[in-house]
Amino acid sequence: MFVEYQAFRNGYIDQIKDAVKNGNFGTLNHSIRVNYIRTCHHKESAIYIKNLQKIATPILGEVWIQRLLSDLSDVCKSHGESIDFVRQLKKDVKYVGTDGANLQFISMMLRLGDIIHYSSDRAPSILRNAISFQSEYSKNQWLTKVGLDYTIKDGVITFMANCQVPKDYYHLQEYLDWIDEEINNFDLLKRGWQQRYQINIGEVDRNNVEYDKSKFIPVKDKKFILSQNKIIELLMGVKLYKDPFSSIRELYQNALDACRCRVAIANMKGQS
Repeated sequence: MFVEYQAFRNGYIDQIKDAVKNGNFGTLNHSIRVNYIRTCHHKESAIYIKNLQKIATPILGEVWIQRLLSDLSDVCKSHGESIDFVRQLKKDVKYVGTDGANLQFISMMLRLGDIIHYSSDRAPSILRNAISFQSEYSKNQWLTKVGLDYTIKDGVITFMANCQVPKDYYHLQEYLDWIDEEINNFDLLKRGWQQRYQINIGEVDRNNVEYDKSKFIPVKDKKFILSQNKIIELLMGVKLYKDPFSSIRELYQNALDACRCRVAIANMKGQS
């Protein structure tokens, strides 16, 4: 764990250097620990539950307790793993008597509950790269700022928010896309389940996710994309470079020149 944590911290090297200079190392150090725990807590929870076998089995005196805790460990781990992990879970496992449990169903309930319950009074444990926060505090501040809340009625999940800037609006829309994706995963998996697990979960209602029309008008699926092949084709088409790899060297040289220029400007301003 220490090795993995150190590797995780290495991604913050530049921020750590700046924090040491500015005297904010303590705050950043705590934030890094929180972020690390958030990214791997599902794995640690799974290990904790599995280790309970050593305690629970002698006390309860039932052999099936070991299998139950092992499966429960997988269910807890699943809410931080890919959907492929869920597909490998058992659909009808029995511990005692004739009644069984669908681990895929239980896992999906955990996953959906974790990401749907996304409001200003509680932030989920898993966040997509689209919404990246430096600390739990900054995450809650963002949630409070947009006034995010939700209701569930008759299978419809309605989210409400008031976004003042485009970034908040698009971040929230991408998060709601993730919820729709998980609902779709649920619908695909339930085709192989018994009838008692055939519940319906509707799509996310976004009609109450509002924005300040005086500041911006959202454009759906607006993206900025660069095609490497077309760029090289364009550069070669006007005979700028005889060798396609020469254009890559030119890009590298331009980036290096830009960095040197930035350093020179910083030195002039006394910002070494």
